[in-house]
Amino acid sequence: MTTVLYNSHARLAQAALRASDRLLVERQERLSTGLKVATAKDNAAYWSVGAAIYSDMAAQKAIRDGMSLSLGVVDTAMNAAAPILKGVERLKAIFTMGRQATPEEALVYDREIRQIAAGMEATIKAASFGGVNLLYHVSGTSYTRTFNAGLSRSSDGTIVMNRMSLDLNKTTMIDEEKTGGVLSMTYYDQYNFTTGRRIFSGYGGNSWLLAFYNSSNGAMFNTGGRKANLDIIEQIGSAVREGFATLGAFQKRLETQRDLLERLTLTHTRGLSRLIDADMNQESALLRAEQTRRQLAVQSLSIANSTPSRLLGQLFR
Repeated sequence: MTTVLYNSHARLAQAALRASDRLLVERQERLSTGLKVATAKDNAAYWSVGAAIYSDMAAQKAIRDGMSLSLGVVDTAMNAAAPILKGVERLKAIFTMGRQATPEEALVYDREIRQIAAGMEATIKAASFGGVNLLYHVSGTSYTRTFNAGLSRSSDGTIVMNRMSLDLNKTTMIDEEKTGGVLSMTYYDQYNFTTGRRIFSGYGGNSWLLAFYNSSNGAMFNTGGRKANLDIIEQIGSAVREGFATLGAFQKRLETQRDLLERLTLTHTRGLSRLIDADMNQESALLRAEQTRRQLAVQSLSIANSTPSRLLGQLFR
């Protein structure tokens, strides 16, 4: 039935045009932002999950940056390994060659020993990165160094920070407290010497310096004393190697954890993309279809609005 007061065809065409305009705006927004879920109204569940993942990814990036600094600390300490081990090897060679040394040769050896010890001490004190030195323990500080290694969410959504700890008792080469430190502590030999030996003069407590001449009375050590020196330098070399092996294992663990965080970030990015990113090819095709549909709606509205005019024209012709 055709009426003048109510044009049902025009109303239907207007509704189709409004729906087409709304969908057209939606497609244009998706193409401009690249997101199919840009706000909570688009999909509340996906938006909530995406916001949580974004937050975790930002925290993981901060942790990765922090781990890069941590690796800088460990790398700096490991760079000191070569000169320190070389110094220990040279000391071992000196005490091996000096078992039959004359007093004059022993004096020369002792001067070289002191220079080697001073060089190792300087290397250890210089192995600092950002104010952190894993080889030099400052008096009154902890013997455990903790590094952030990632985060996870528990079943109730609570964020749990994962940490890695390094025991500095094995890696400390010089200890200001004079009771520990691989190179600053006092060592005792297997020949029942009641007084131990140490490399550095400022550490190790009440003990003799590792040398050919006794630091307490200036007398030259006999054959037994020289054997004791060689035994002690073997102990020191073993402890130094163990300390740097511990650091190397921890360095590898840090690198592995950092690589894991990078892979997790990539996985989260892909998963988040599946949830909220728009398929640009699909959205482009749908936009073209909506533009065509809108043109049809405009034409339908134009035809519907022309019907009453034609009816009036027929009545009063």
